[in-house]
Amino acid sequence: MISIIYYVQILLILFLFLIAINKFYKNAPIKIKIFFIPCMIGIFIRNLSILFMSILKDSSLAYNLMGIVYLDYLIVPLVIICIYYIYFRIDNFSFNKIYLLSLICICLYVIFIKFSQGKIILNDMFGYMIKLNNNIYINLAFIIILVSLLILGTLFLNKKNVLKDKLIELMIIIVFILIDIIFIMIGINPTPYSIFGESLILISLNSCIKTFK
Repeated sequence: MISIIYYVQILLILFLFLIAINKFYKNAPIKIKIFFIPCMIGIFIRNLSILFMSILKDSSLAYNLMGIVYLDYLIVPLVIICIYYIYFRIDNFSFNKIYLLSLICICLYVIFIKFSQGKIILNDMFGYMIKLNNNIYINLAFIIILVSLLILGTLFLNKKNVLKDKLIELMIIIVFILIDIIFIMIGINPTPYSIFGESLILISLNSCIKTFK
């Protein structure tokens, strides 16, 4: 039953991706498209890779996909930051700074993947999985980043011109993502990877695109 829910979640993400990317392509400004569409494609490729790893049960494939499987550590914070930019509505803040931040984060992620080591585990329900040796520290770092973003959202909550209702919605989503990561760390969530958070991020993106109409 757990594995069925897991696969349904992956298929839901793929479905939400198609809805979100179509809306952004039609309605978003160019600078937002350039940022969000690659992020959404990254989410799509990651979940497709996880699905293939579960179905094909090929250990070499699992190892080669390590850099893709952990893309959520890169994409989720960047997407949240960009949505913040839209909701904060700070006129004198250049979007080019987010491009620069993204470039720095991508470089750090490439270095992280290059020097990370892990092991391949065969699970009866989920097929081959990759578990990084320093996974607990990575999750802790991810939690710290999300908590920092949550604090940032709180600081801007009552600022002038902020889309308050949308911002509160996003902050609730961040809380749920945090809970999901914590559950995985302490073993309450039996699924091998965090995909619930990406479902929420895509829902948030579908909500975000409405601000451009």
